[in-house]
Amino acid sequence: MLAVISSPHPVKNEAGIINSLFKAGLFHFHLRKPAASLTEVKELLAAIDPEYYQRIALHHHHALALETGLTRLHFTEDARLKTDKIFWRELVAAGFRLSTSLHDVEAARSLSTCFSYAFLGPVFDSISKTGYRANVNLCGCKQVTEAVSPLIAIGGIDKHNCTKPLQMGFKGVAVLGAIWEDNSPLEAFRDLKDQWLSDAKPLFPPIV
Repeated sequence: MLAVISSPHPVKNEAGIINSLFKAGLFHFHLRKPAASLTEVKELLAAIDPEYYQRIALHHHHALALETGLTRLHFTEDARLKTDKIFWRELVAAGFRLSTSLHDVEAARSLSTCFSYAFLGPVFDSISKTGYRANVNLCGCKQVTEAVSPLIAIGGIDKHNCTKPLQMGFKGVAVLGAIWEDNSPLEAFRDLKDQWLSDAKPLFPPIV
């Protein structure tokens, strides 16, 4: 899996860029706007081509999924800890595909099977967050390879190191700063995707 996470902040022509990323072959997009209102997220979604809605995982304002037909919901670690496990099972039974975030590697092996995959990091020093250092405990640890759900590496990933997490046992990577800190997000994604396809895709079946 090669996933792109949205910038947490508004971006000029953001919907246009997101549409161009999808056209360039992006299959996993995580819409994460922790400070955005429901109206702001709704307006952004309205400007994205509905053709790509099935590729979008919604981090906040999950109620919008019912209005837009999105079927991918992401639970932050805090939201996951505050949510009843029965609710996860009801969502899965209703056709939703769930993902979540982990910051504790010990939790990887006990994560509910309701989650199709989980982000875990930072594996490298963050590109977008100054001073957000890599978690050295992730390198080669057994919890990564023995996790119930596939673990997706996050933090400090760019075209130069995008396949290194696979050697640690991760099943994919998610990028943020490598795309949105670049002057041309589309070109940055194309470069990263080319590197990923040449090195990583043959090793793993797609995570849907």
